[in-house]
Amino acid sequence: MSMSLYYKKIREQLGHELIFMPSVAAIIKNKQGDILSRINGQ
Repeated sequence: MSMSLYYKKIREQLGHELIFMPSVAAIIKNKQGDILSRINGQ
């Protein structure tokens, strides 16, 4: 995965300093406990 232009510009300014990149992840389950998934936005 390549770095976005936004983070490339920040990296140019900060060098090797830590960049905090917040993100979110979730596991969605149905009532039976099965993990629900979606592939390629379908």
